Amino acid sequence: VTSVGAATYSASLTMDLVSALFATGQVDHILFNDKAIQKAFPGKVTSAKGHSNHLHVVFKEDAGCP
Repeated sequence: VTSVGAATYSASLTMDLVSALFATGQVDHILFNDKAIQKAFPGKVTSAKGHSNHLHVVFKEDAGCP
């Protein structure tokens, strides 16, 4: 397990993941504590207590998930 700011954390790979998730058009918002990613997706990626080592993806209601 890694956390934001740790030597083993890859900001660029995480940014790629978040970008790919939003590119689907099915993601409403993401909870994650990386300030750079929050800045890149203002209002779409927000902080939440305890979310420095994982993220939560909240899909849109009409995302087509069963």
